[in-house]
Amino acid sequence: MDYRKLAEYTSRRKSVRRYLLDVFDEEVLNRLKEAFSEIQQDFGPLDLTLDIMTRRQVSGLFMVEAPQYMEFQIKEGESRIKSAMMIEFLELWCSMQGWGACWLGKVEPRHKKEGYEHLATMAFGLPAVPSYRLAVTEFLRKPASGIGKAPTGNNLLDTLRLAPSASNGQPWWLVVTNDRIDVYMTHNGITDLIPRKTKTLDIGIMMAYIHCVMISRNLTGEFKVMTDAAELERKEYQISFIS
Repeated sequence: MDYRKLAEYTSRRKSVRRYLLDVFDEEVLNRLKEAFSEIQQDFGPLDLTLDIMTRRQVSGLFMVEAPQYMEFQIKEGESRIKSAMMIEFLELWCSMQGWGACWLGKVEPRHKKEGYEHLATMAFGLPAVPSYRLAVTEFLRKPASGIGKAPTGNNLLDTLRLAPSASNGQPWWLVVTNDRIDVYMTHNGITDLIPRKTKTLDIGIMMAYIHCVMISRNLTGEFKVMTDAAELERKEYQISFIS
């Protein structure tokens, strides 16, 4: 997967909630599945499944009417945070194709696979509205200073703050140094209204943004759980990107 190319869409994509009724044919869906398989090869092994579903096959509280849906389920015990990162790569890939896509809260398949748990449902298809933002000012996000700390002159947070999250809660705090980014889950009263499972998915989405943006800056690395991360008040350490 060309993660450098995906990085170009981190500052353009938006959650699309209005779609044309055109259903993608098997050839197009195979391209989607091939892209997902490529991401799995890059970050697996992980027992994370992708199924394409119709409106009749999904239901929930915050439905968006779309011609088709991506349903993701994981084997019980697999990493939710890593799975969410992989799904967000696929969402950015959809944006790169000119498609619309949108994470859906409290939407699940009517029937689940035995031994698996529902992770996420995403609406997707040809957008009936513009699928790209024209300017960064269109994003409703916290300022860079509201999502972390970075050395003077380092503008990384200005890009990472654009990552999507449930209800734009942005339940993360990033500590950026020259060769490392420590990622924390915040507990500040407001974000605690968001279920922990959902916040974990949000952290995974941020990880996808970190990976793409760092590669776009010619900085390769990997995610690791470190034992020397600082303890911060009302913030829970999750993982680090080590370059």
